[in-house]
Amino acid sequence: SQGWIKGGVRDLAMLVHRAAVPPPRIEALATELENGVKLAADEFTRRHRFGSELGGHVASILGQSDDDEGQTRRMAMTVIANALVFHESLAEVEFKVEEGEGGRKRGVRPVESFRSMGSFAPGDICDEWERILAVNYWPIFWSAKEMLGRMGTATANAMLEWLWRTGQKLVAGGVTRSHDLTGIVFQRLIADRKFLAANYTRPEAAALLAALALPPDRPPGGADWSDGETLAGVQIGDFACGTGTLLSTAYQRMSLLHELHGGDPRKLHGPMMKHGLVGLDVINIAVHLTAAMLAGSHPDTPFDGECLLTMPYGRQKDSGVAIGSLDLLDANINQSLLFTAAAISAGGRAPESIRELASRVGHGKFDLVIMNPPFVRSTGMEGEKLGKGNSAFAAFHTSAPTRKLMQRSLTKARGQSSLGSGNAGLAADFLDLSLRKSRDDGVIALVLPLSAVSGMG
Repeated sequence: SQGWIKGGVRDLAMLVHRAAVPPPRIEALATELENGVKLAADEFTRRHRFGSELGGHVASILGQSDDDEGQTRRMAMTVIANALVFHESLAEVEFKVEEGEGGRKRGVRPVESFRSMGSFAPGDICDEWERILAVNYWPIFWSAKEMLGRMGTATANAMLEWLWRTGQKLVAGGVTRSHDLTGIVFQRLIADRKFLAANYTRPEAAALLAALALPPDRPPGGADWSDGETLAGVQIGDFACGTGTLLSTAYQRMSLLHELHGGDPRKLHGPMMKHGLVGLDVINIAVHLTAAMLAGSHPDTPFDGECLLTMPYGRQKDSGVAIGSLDLLDANINQSLLFTAAAISAGGRAPESIRELASRVGHGKFDLVIMNPPFVRSTGMEGEKLGKGNSAFAAFHTSAPTRKLMQRSLTKARGQSSLGSGNAGLAADFLDLSLRKSRDDGVIALVLPLSAVSGMG
C-alpha cells in the first residue's frame, strides 16, 4: 500500500544475507541445544553432586562457583557442546593441524571418528583439541579441554553422548555458527540475568544498530570499502560483549560491504581477529561464545592472537576488587588486571602479549564502539524503588562489603570528568568508557535505557 522499497543489487544482497536463516529454525535448534545442555548437566549432577570436588574444579575453570541452581554446570555443558560443534566445523573445511615429529600436517578428524562401539574416547578428543590449540582458537577450546580432561573417562563419555547427539542436530540444521542460536540459548540458560545484564540483543536490533554505525557511504577509518589494507587496521570494540551479537554483526557488515565492493573478506579475517576486534565481558562462557562466533566467520582461516578477554570481577586474591571492563575507565592500564583477564580467558599469555593487549585497549584507539551495556543502577532503585543497595555489583552473589568496595573503585576510576554518577545506572559509565576509548573521529553505537538521561537526583 505504501509502494516499493527502492535500492540496488547491493541492498538486495545485504537483505538476503541478513534473512538467509529463518528465525523459526533458529528457535527450534536453540530449543534442541537447551534441552541437550540441561540433560547433560543433570547427568553430571547425578554422578557428582553439588559441592563435589569435580564440580568445584569445573566451576573454577569458568571462574564461577558450583551453585545449587546448576547455572554453572549448564554453562560448562554449553561450552563443551559449542567446542564439539566448532570442532566439526573445522573438520568440514579440512583445517590443518600437526601430528607427530617433523611437522606432518593433516586435516582435523571429525568428532564421530573418536567414537567406537557406542563410546567416545575423551582423552583422544582432548588430544585433538590440543593440536587445534597449537594453531590457536584458545577461547573456544581451552576451557572445554580442561573441563573434559578433569571429568574422568566414564563421566566425560556420558556428557559427550548427550552433547554430541545434540551437536549433530545443530550441524544438520546448518546454523552452527549463528550468533542468533548461541545468544538465544545463553539467555535461556542464565539464571542471574538482572545483575549480569545478560540481555540478549535480538538479531534484527543488532543489524539495525550496526547499519546505523557503518553506513554504506561512510567507511570506518577514512577508507574506501574496497580498501582492504585500511579496513584491516580498523578497531571495533564491545566492552560488555555478552555472546558477541553486536560485535559479530558489525564485523559481518564490514566484511560484506568490503566484499560487495570487490574485496576479499578472508584477507581481513586474520588482521581483524588479531588487531581489530576487542570483546570483553565478566562471564567466561560469554567470551567463549563470542570467540566461536567471530572465528566461525572463516573457520578455515587461522589467526595469530585475539583480544577476547574475561575481565576480573569482584574480590581478588590480592584482597583488592575488580569491576570488570569499567576498570579501563582509568587511562593507566593495570597490567596485572590484563594478566588475570588473559589467564581466565585462555590459560595465560606471555608478558609481551599482555603489553600488546594493553596497547589495544587504550584510550582513543577505537574507530567504532558498539555495545548493549548493563542497565542496573548502583542504588537498585527501579520501578517503585525496589531492589537492594549497590545492586550494580550484585552479580555472582557478591557480598555487601565487596559491593561497597567495588562502588568506591568505580568512583575512583571515573575521575573528575565523568558522565557516571550512579543515579543514571551503569549504562552512563559504559557510555563514558566508550567516549574515552573511541577516536576523535570514531563512532559510538550503544543501546541505552531511558534512565541514562533521566536518572533521579
